[in-house]
Amino acid sequence: MAKSPKDRQELEARYQKLCEELARAQLVTAIREKVRHFREVESATFLERIANLLPKEKPVPEVKPDPEKRSTQDLENGQGKAFPEAKTPSVTDKTDKEKTRDDKKDTPEPAPIKVISINAIKPDFQKIQLVSEEDVEGYITSLRAKLIAEISQGNRIKV
Repeated sequence: MAKSPKDRQELEARYQKLCEELARAQLVTAIREKVRHFREVESATFLERIANLLPKEKPVPEVKPDPEKRSTQDLENGQGKAFPEAKTPSVTDKTDKEKTRDDKKDTPEPAPIKVISINAIKPDFQKIQLVSEEDVEGYITSLRAKLIAEISQGNRIKV
Protein backbone atom coordinates (compact mmCIF):
# COMPACT_ATOMS: atom_id res chain seq x y z
CA MET A 1 0.00 0.00 0.00
CA ALA A 2 1.34 3.41 -0.91
CA LYS A 3 1.99 5.77 1.95
CA SER A 4 0.61 8.89 0.35
CA PRO A 5 -1.41 11.82 1.66
CA LYS A 6 -4.26 10.49 -0.47
CA ASP A 7 -4.37 7.28 1.60
CA ARG A 8 -4.48 9.29 4.80
CA GLN A 9 -7.22 11.57 3.45
CA GLU A 10 -9.25 8.55 2.35
CA LEU A 11 -8.99 7.05 5.83
CA GLU A 12 -9.94 10.32 7.51
CA ALA A 13 -12.89 10.75 5.13
CA ARG A 14 -14.21 7.28 5.99
CA TYR A 15 -13.90 8.02 9.70
CA GLN A 16 -15.69 11.34 9.26
CA LYS A 17 -18.50 9.58 7.35
CA LEU A 18 -18.90 7.10 10.21
CA CYS A 19 -19.14 9.94 12.73
CA GLU A 20 -21.78 11.67 10.61
CA GLU A 21 -23.81 8.47 10.27
CA LEU A 22 -23.79 8.06 14.05
CA ALA A 23 -24.79 11.68 14.57
CA ARG A 24 -27.76 11.28 12.16
CA ALA A 25 -28.99 8.03 13.71
CA GLN A 26 -31.98 8.64 15.94
CA LEU A 27 -32.97 5.23 17.18
CA VAL A 28 -30.92 3.61 19.92
CA THR A 29 -31.05 0.29 18.07
CA ALA A 30 -29.63 1.92 14.92
CA ILE A 31 -26.80 3.47 16.92
CA ARG A 32 -26.04 0.15 18.65
CA GLU A 33 -26.00 -1.64 15.30
CA LYS A 34 -23.59 0.89 13.77
CA VAL A 35 -21.28 0.68 16.79
CA ARG A 36 -21.41 -3.14 16.77
CA HIS A 37 -20.65 -3.24 13.03
CA PHE A 38 -17.74 -0.85 13.51
CA ARG A 39 -16.28 -2.88 16.38
CA GLU A 40 -16.62 -6.24 14.66
CA VAL A 41 -15.83 -5.34 11.05
CA GLU A 42 -14.56 -1.88 10.30
CA SER A 43 -12.20 -1.26 13.21
CA ALA A 44 -9.91 -4.06 12.02
CA THR A 45 -9.81 -2.47 8.56
CA PHE A 46 -9.02 0.94 10.07
CA LEU A 47 -6.21 -0.52 12.19
CA GLU A 48 -4.82 -2.39 9.19
CA ARG A 49 -4.77 0.73 7.02
CA ILE A 50 -3.24 2.86 9.79
CA ALA A 51 -0.54 0.24 10.41
CA ASN A 52 0.29 0.21 6.71
CA LEU A 53 0.65 4.01 6.70
CA LEU A 54 3.27 3.86 9.47
CA PRO A 55 6.94 3.23 8.64
CA LYS A 56 7.88 -0.46 8.69
CA GLU A 57 10.07 -1.83 11.45
CA LYS A 58 13.39 -3.14 10.23
CA PRO A 59 14.14 -6.72 11.28
CA VAL A 60 17.05 -7.05 13.67
CA PRO A 61 19.85 -9.08 12.07
CA GLU A 62 20.93 -12.20 13.91
CA VAL A 63 24.44 -11.85 15.35
CA LYS A 64 26.53 -15.01 15.28
CA PRO A 65 29.67 -15.28 17.40
CA ASP A 66 32.94 -15.07 15.48
CA PRO A 67 34.99 -18.25 16.08
CA GLU A 68 38.22 -16.23 15.64
CA LYS A 69 37.37 -13.95 18.54
CA ARG A 70 37.78 -15.35 22.02
CA SER A 71 36.58 -14.06 25.33
CA THR A 72 39.01 -12.58 27.84
CA GLN A 73 38.52 -15.65 30.00
CA ASP A 74 39.68 -17.91 27.13
CA LEU A 75 42.77 -15.76 26.66
CA GLU A 76 43.58 -15.83 30.37
CA ASN A 77 43.32 -19.63 30.35
CA GLY A 78 45.77 -19.80 27.46
CA GLN A 79 43.16 -20.71 24.87
CA GLY A 80 42.76 -18.89 21.59
CA LYS A 81 44.83 -16.16 20.03
CA ALA A 82 45.37 -12.79 21.60
CA PHE A 83 45.49 -11.18 18.16
CA PRO A 84 43.73 -13.08 15.39
CA GLU A 85 45.56 -12.99 12.10
CA ALA A 86 44.51 -10.05 9.96
CA LYS A 87 42.58 -10.75 6.80
CA THR A 88 44.22 -9.34 3.72
CA PRO A 89 41.62 -7.51 1.62
CA SER A 90 41.21 -8.82 -1.88
CA VAL A 91 40.06 -7.02 -5.01
CA THR A 92 36.64 -8.68 -4.75
CA ASP A 93 35.97 -7.49 -1.17
CA LYS A 94 33.18 -4.92 -1.00
CA THR A 95 33.29 -1.71 0.96
CA ASP A 96 30.74 -1.06 3.70
CA LYS A 97 28.81 1.30 1.40
CA GLU A 98 28.62 -1.35 -1.33
CA LYS A 99 27.44 -3.97 1.17
CA THR A 100 24.74 -1.61 2.46
CA ARG A 101 23.55 -0.87 -1.08
CA ASP A 102 23.45 -4.59 -1.90
CA ASP A 103 21.53 -5.32 1.33
CA LYS A 104 18.91 -2.72 0.39
CA LYS A 105 18.53 -4.26 -3.08
CA ASP A 106 18.14 -7.80 -1.71
CA THR A 107 15.73 -6.84 1.07
CA PRO A 108 12.16 -7.32 -0.15
CA GLU A 109 9.47 -4.79 0.76
CA PRO A 110 7.66 -6.10 3.85
CA ALA A 111 4.17 -7.44 3.24
CA PRO A 112 1.27 -5.19 4.21
CA ILE A 113 0.02 -5.65 7.75
CA LYS A 114 -3.26 -7.50 8.10
CA VAL A 115 -5.41 -6.98 11.21
CA ILE A 116 -7.90 -9.72 12.07
CA SER A 117 -10.73 -9.44 14.57
CA ILE A 118 -10.57 -12.03 17.32
CA ASN A 119 -14.21 -12.85 16.50
CA ALA A 120 -13.07 -14.11 13.09
CA ILE A 121 -10.80 -16.73 14.68
CA LYS A 122 -12.64 -19.97 15.33
CA PRO A 123 -10.89 -22.68 17.33
CA ASP A 124 -11.14 -26.30 16.20
CA PHE A 125 -13.43 -27.38 19.01
CA GLN A 126 -16.28 -29.80 18.45
CA LYS A 127 -18.45 -29.16 21.50
CA ILE A 128 -21.02 -26.37 21.68
CA GLN A 129 -20.82 -26.01 25.46
CA LEU A 130 -18.05 -26.12 28.03
CA VAL A 131 -19.11 -28.37 30.91
CA SER A 132 -15.84 -29.41 32.56
CA GLU A 133 -12.30 -28.23 33.22
CA GLU A 134 -11.10 -30.55 30.46
CA ASP A 135 -13.45 -28.81 28.01
CA VAL A 136 -12.08 -25.42 29.05
CA GLU A 137 -8.48 -26.60 28.66
CA GLY A 138 -9.24 -28.13 25.25
CA TYR A 139 -10.94 -24.95 24.03
CA ILE A 140 -8.14 -22.70 25.29
CA THR A 141 -5.48 -24.94 23.74
CA SER A 142 -7.27 -24.88 20.39
CA LEU A 143 -7.82 -21.12 20.50
CA ARG A 144 -4.18 -20.55 21.49
CA ALA A 145 -2.97 -22.61 18.52
CA LYS A 146 -5.15 -20.60 16.12
CA LEU A 147 -3.97 -17.27 17.57
CA ILE A 148 -0.31 -18.28 17.33
CA ALA A 149 -0.83 -19.49 13.75
CA GLU A 150 -2.24 -16.08 12.76
CA ILE A 151 0.60 -14.20 14.47
CA SER A 152 3.24 -16.45 12.88
CA GLN A 153 1.77 -15.53 9.48
CA GLY A 154 2.53 -11.89 10.31
CA ASN A 155 -1.05 -10.89 11.10
CA ARG A 156 -2.20 -8.80 14.04
CA ILE A 157 -5.23 -9.67 16.14
CA LYS A 158 -7.69 -7.06 17.38
CA VAL A 159 -9.24 -8.12 20.70
